[in-house]
Amino acid sequence: MEYPSGFPQQSRAAVEAEEVRASRDFEQARQKIPRSMYGPGKDLAAEVRRYILRIYGVFVQEACKLGGVWGIDRIRSCARAFLSMLTSKASSEKGYDTGGSAYLGQLRRLRTMTSHVNGAILPDVMNEFKKSLKWQESEDALLKVAEAQAERGTVTGAETNEIGQTLSPEVPRKRGRPAISLERKRKALEAKQRTGGTNKSAAKILYGTEHPTLRQIKNAPSILKHYQKSLAMKKS
Repeated sequence: MEYPSGFPQQSRAAVEAEEVRASRDFEQARQKIPRSMYGPGKDLAAEVRRYILRIYGVFVQEACKLGGVWGIDRIRSCARAFLSMLTSKASSEKGYDTGGSAYLGQLRRLRTMTSHVNGAILPDVMNEFKKSLKWQESEDALLKVAEAQAERGTVTGAETNEIGQTLSPEVPRKRGRPAISLERKRKALEAKQRTGGTNKSAAKILYGTEHPTLRQIKNAPSILKHYQKSLAMKKS
C-alpha cells in the first residue's frame, strides 16, 4: 500500500491488518458467486467494492486520529488519493474470475474501475461507493473532524513521523517533490507515448490531479526520463 507522508506506522499496520482480513473474506465470497459463461458480473464487482471500502474505512478512521495536527482538507485529500490508489490496485488484483464454460481456465476480468488517462475513479464506480453504508460511516468520521476543527478554529498538537520522532506543528515541513509510485510512472509513460499524449496528460497521472501546475507539467518529462533509464538498467 502507498501512504501519505507522516502517516504513523501504527496506523499503517491497522490498515494492512484490515487488508488481510478483507482479502480473506473476499476470496471466500468469490467462491460462492455463481459462474457465468459470460464472465464476471455485478456480483463480483460488488465484492470488489466491499473489499475496497473496508480498507478505505480503516484508513479514514486512522487519518481522522490525526485531526489534532492535520487539517481536514489534508485528511480528505489523503483519503481520496488513497481510495484512488486502492481502487486501481484492487481492480487489477481482484477483478477477475477463472470459472465459466466459454473460457475455462482463462482469466476473465471486470471492466476497469479507474480511468486509463489519469487514474481517477470512474463516475459510475464512485456512485456505487457513495451508496454504501461504509462510505457514509467514513463521511461521518470526516464530518466530525471538520466540525471539531471549525469549532476549535485551529489545528493543535504534535505529529510523529514514521520512526516516532515528534514533529512540531509550528515548524513547516520542507517542500520537495512528492514520492511517486512506479505504477503511476508506468501509467504516465503509457499515456505520454499514446498518440496525442502530452506532458500535461502525464502530469495528471503522476500527481493524481485533474489540474497539474505548470511546475508539475514541466517536471513530467524529467521524471519519465529517469523512469525509463531505471527500466533500461534493470533489463541490462
